Amino acid sequence: MCGIVSCGQPEPTPEPDKPDNPDNPEKPEQVETYLRADLQASDQSSIQIKVETSGLDSLAYICYESQQDALQASIIFRRGEKLKAESSSTVNIEELKADSKYYFYFAGKTGSKYYDEIVEVEASTTPYVFTDLLTLVEVGKRDYKVHINVPESVENDDTRSIRYAFSCIPLYLSKKLTGMHDTDLLYQNMQVDTRVDKTIDINVDNEFLLDENGEPVFDEQTGQFIQLHEPIVPGEPVLFMAGEFEWGEGYIANWGPAGDGFGYFVPMYDFKGYYGDDWGALNAPEAMMTRGVVTDIEPGSDEHPYWTGAFQKLIFTLDQPDLLDAEIEVRVEDLSAIDAVVTIIPDENVYGYNYCVMDDGTYQSIINLLCGREDWMQWFVSSYFAQFSLMIGNAGAEAVQFSVSDTFFVGPLNEQSDFHVFITARGNEEGTTQKFVHEVFTTKAKVLDPPVINVTAVEDNQHEYEAKFNIKAPNKDLVSAYYGANYIRDWVVTLNGGNTYASLCQNYFTADELDQINSDAGLTISIPSLDGETTRLAVLGYNEEYTPNILIDGCSAIADTRTKLLALGVHNNSPLFKQLEGDWTMTAKAFVRDYDDDNNLVEYNTNVKAKITISQEIEAPELTEDVYDIYEKFDWTREETDAYYEDFKKSADQFNKYRLHYRNRLLCVGWYDYDIYSFSRLQTMSAFDLFTSEAYQSYDLNQIFYDFGPKWYLEIGEDGTVTVPFDQMAMPPMLNWGDTPYFVTAYDKQSNHGYRAPAENMPGAFPVEISADGNTIVIKGVEAAVADGSSETAIHYMNAVGGWGNYDAQLYSPIISDITLKRGWTETSTQNAYSRTASRKNYVERPEISTEDCTPVVWKSMTEFKEPLKVRKTEPAIVTMEKLEKALDEYVSRYHRR
Repeated sequence: MCGIVSCGQPEPTPEPDKPDNPDNPEKPEQVETYLRADLQASDQSSIQIKVETSGLDSLAYICYESQQDALQASIIFRRGEKLKAESSSTVNIEELKADSKYYFYFAGKTGSKYYDEIVEVEASTTPYVFTDLLTLVEVGKRDYKVHINVPESVENDDTRSIRYAFSCIPLYLSKKLTGMHDTDLLYQNMQVDTRVDKTIDINVDNEFLLDENGEPVFDEQTGQFIQLHEPIVPGEPVLFMAGEFEWGEGYIANWGPAGDGFGYFVPMYDFKGYYGDDWGALNAPEAMMTRGVVTDIEPGSDEHPYWTGAFQKLIFTLDQPDLLDAEIEVRVEDLSAIDAVVTIIPDENVYGYNYCVMDDGTYQSIINLLCGREDWMQWFVSSYFAQFSLMIGNAGAEAVQFSVSDTFFVGPLNEQSDFHVFITARGNEEGTTQKFVHEVFTTKAKVLDPPVINVTAVEDNQHEYEAKFNIKAPNKDLVSAYYGANYIRDWVVTLNGGNTYASLCQNYFTADELDQINSDAGLTISIPSLDGETTRLAVLGYNEEYTPNILIDGCSAIADTRTKLLALGVHNNSPLFKQLEGDWTMTAKAFVRDYDDDNNLVEYNTNVKAKITISQEIEAPELTEDVYDIYEKFDWTREETDAYYEDFKKSADQFNKYRLHYRNRLLCVGWYDYDIYSFSRLQTMSAFDLFTSEAYQSYDLNQIFYDFGPKWYLEIGEDGTVTVPFDQMAMPPMLNWGDTPYFVTAYDKQSNHGYRAPAENMPGAFPVEISADGNTIVIKGVEAAVADGSSETAIHYMNAVGGWGNYDAQLYSPIISDITLKRGWTETSTQNAYSRTASRKNYVERPEISTEDCTPVVWKSMTEFKEPLKVRKTEPAIVTMEKLEKALDEYVSRYHRR
């Protein structure tokens, strides 16, 4: 076959004369038998042949691109296109090559007897006369050709060129729906442009860049072969577009130069006019999807009218695959409210198949990307686009069986919801024969009650650094469970930021722990905590229907407990407490990584300096009028402000007693801030600064004394020894008013190793030397192992490290020397502006402990809360992204990186 055939209406045949006397009928006239075929018309892609017959029942024809000898009628009927014999009809053969000669051979028969003559028709398609910018000149199942006719405006001006781009329609629309314009898509399509007429030939053989030996060229940078276009499969809907560009510097967001080099980068486009018309509109998915030129995708709102240079789009589909004669059985079994088991059984005619399952919402979203064409799903399931952007199964000729929730959703299905099973089967490797299957099943309704979870605080009043809870499921029906644990103030801030208890329960319980929760005794866990802090635990659990328990304030699955305050020690009244008070100048050597003006990485050591203030207590100065003015902005009266400040003083007094005086510690406030990217990350904010800040918010006043800083301590022993203690699990952060908490850490740059708390051969304190005159303080490093269990050691120096663990550690310019403090501060520096926010991630790594108790307490870590910034909030704009949208974004990003 050369193309597609269609027949016109037959001409009416005169009725034969009826005899006057039925009893004596006349002898019927002999009917002439003939078959005539003549060329009627032709154009670039089709030929029309007029066929006249008499005395024949059926016809068949076959097409060749060369003349044939000794053709038999039986072969034409077996291999060719069969038609009903009419006295006169027109056969229309479409999708032929332009400017090509064809030979058509017609045969006829009556009953089983073949007509004794085969009629040959020689015909030619006309050559293309290219008047449009783009012309589709050839299309097949896995290939197409588009001719670009360069306009005179480009031929006569070497500063102009035609840029072109092409893709499957869903990819194009997914880019458009992200706000990209045709100008962006043409600009980002690398350096694909032409200044001369050319025909773009896209086929399976030129998918990859080939060398002189015909082998794919390997890209050392990406580790992949260089791909010129995406793989194409039969039935693919394609969009091909081209536009006129001028020579110039690259542009950003359609406006102005971007400085990314010169080329044919500037679109001939009236941006001002387009954006002036109510900011334009996206090309709607309900586009005109007929083969040929697209002039108005959405009348009145398209981008086309604003092109000042040549521009055109073609939208067409590759030829459809032939129907595969095969049977594919789909079984949906073990159907419940949350899952189903699907079995796909192909017969022996199937070479391989692609399959997927999607919920109805995803299906409708995909149909939208397919311009409402449900029949395009057959192509979509087998497409490279779907296999990259969605979870598509790919099987050979074998049967497959899978749980839908485990395979495609990685979680339970929604009850009483429709789910679609799609299968595109191939009869050969190329997919030129296919069978499409679409089945729908509906999940059942849930019937079980939500589980009950009881969380109770274990109040033994024995631990300063452990918050203990018991968790029990009295109905013993949990199949999975998760918890969230954090200080109560962090819960409140995060919940007020739009989160829910359920969304914050992200830490999972193991199978063994679930067994204990479902037991009569329940599971007892311990959460690391600071002394005197209130910790809240919330537990979210699911039964076998994946129904969760009720998780709201006041429910049985949420409990609070307060750790014991560390017992007060005896103040040793060392004279150093008084002698060391005052302002000091801190100096040390830091290692810096930076980039020079040519964007080359440079590394160097530098001396850093900072003001450190040492004091025995936090003081509460008298309030000034500007403080009252700040609180008045938030509708606080003078009396309310005074009362609130009295509470602040009480919290300060508690800090002074429990964190300083009875622990024999001096408070040191300040740290160097040598971060080349953020110059205010470690800027000093005292407790009073936070109290008087318009931007800072806290759960309660005690949180101010947890957040302020940078703060660290000099601990003075009875024998006069001085150390700088550190322990992330037993001490508040250096500071926590910013985006990231910072902790005193022992760090060695050479091995990139640090200690956040005491460990073996690491006492959790830096030794301090004080000069005889009391005017110099030196904080020494500690020699310790460079890795757990290592015999190699190195000096670890005092540093401020951001984050709660190694996974989110922030250390930009580490100290690589002892730290020296000289009495006095003579600089007249000003402090940089900063962002007074506090988005804390309270996470403490799980301690490695052992116990011989038959029912041990299980240590669990606190939950990482991605909290809202601690600023006064405006109405939030929340955007949710489904899997499909996320996958499309990733696909578009990868497409442009190729």
